[in-house]
Amino acid sequence: MGDAGYTGLKQEIAVTQAGSTVSSSTKTVAAEGAENLTSSFTATPGLYWTADVVAGSWIRLVTTAGGPAIEAAGNITYHVPANPSSALREDDITVRAGDASSGPEGKITVTQAGAVLSVSGAQTVEATASLMDYTSAFSVTKGLSWNVSENMDWLTLTDTTDGTGNTTGENQEIPYSVVVNPNGSDRSGNITVKAGNAVNGMDAGLTKMITVTQAASVFSVTDGAATIPGGGGNTTGTVTATAGLAWTIAPETDNGITVSPTGGTGDATITFTGAANSGVERTGSFTLSATGASPARTLKITATQEEGETGVYVGNLQVCKTEVVDLMIWSEANSHCEGLTAEGKSDWYLPTKDELVTMYNNKSSLQGNADFTAFASGFYWSSTLYERGYPWCVSLSNGGSGTNYKIDRYSVRCVRTK
Repeated sequence: MGDAGYTGLKQEIAVTQAGSTVSSSTKTVAAEGAENLTSSFTATPGLYWTADVVAGSWIRLVTTAGGPAIEAAGNITYHVPANPSSALREDDITVRAGDASSGPEGKITVTQAGAVLSVSGAQTVEATASLMDYTSAFSVTKGLSWNVSENMDWLTLTDTTDGTGNTTGENQEIPYSVVVNPNGSDRSGNITVKAGNAVNGMDAGLTKMITVTQAASVFSVTDGAATIPGGGGNTTGTVTATAGLAWTIAPETDNGITVSPTGGTGDATITFTGAANSGVERTGSFTLSATGASPARTLKITATQEEGETGVYVGNLQVCKTEVVDLMIWSEANSHCEGLTAEGKSDWYLPTKDELVTMYNNKSSLQGNADFTAFASGFYWSSTLYERGYPWCVSLSNGGSGTNYKIDRYSVRCVRTK
């Protein structure tokens, strides 16, 4: 035992305590997200701990604190919504044990895959208006907002065109209808599908287009199949057009030839009608137009009518418009008329006495016709014979009549019966 007052014998014992720890971990999540996901960590036993995420994080914590920690791993539960971006994203859950400001911390890194959008391929539709809807489709990560739009004035989307957070992750149909294509060439447009961030912003990976091409329509016409008789009548032609394609016909001429109908849809028979033709052969021209075509789509149609009756008549008696200048004896007059070819006719003859009188009585109206040579002054030979074979003559100046010798020379005007 030493001196109790002696204090020089002293020894310190240093105690070192290891620092508390919190482990880190990682988690990979599908793009469609999930609820009640769990990630584990370990912390120094006996410590209480907290879990937190930064403001604006897309991770929603269910478990935010616990303890005291034990040697076994602890779990944190959280929810992850669908990723609205086509790009992968990451965020951290921070776990702190012990002292709230200086205690050890670990991080659970959550990585979520990017959303994926796919659409059906390009589609070709018929030129006719759709009787039933056509359909295309899209598939996108489940749980996203979406919309569908189009840039065509001939295609109409016929069902819901948007939704909020309700994509199914499976094929969703896009029904649509089309009107008839009035054009002579195919036409195309796009149906645009957007999902997630692309709905109200930009995300090339979540923006897809479906090209819809509509075939050109059929549009042709035939002219009048036969020539319309000069005395009046009709002939027919045909319009061949895609069912439902509207068209109109407008006249280019105004000469007595008309067409009916002047409008319709699809295939049709058209009728050309000509009134009695009083002149030379004539042709009616018309323009057939496809309604709504751009550029304008037109076709020309024609129908021809035979030459009409151009002669000058008194009743059924046609009087030749011209006559020879030279005076003739009676036999020459007969031969001249019988051999005459004029105004497209060759059955002329020397008029009778009564026919000459009729001509005199209608002299003014006869001479009022275009191209009609006025009657000469003096007598005209008739084919009517009087006693002893003297032919009658009639003056077309004053209507007087008389008989004369066949060797006398008088004017001649030939006639024919209609």
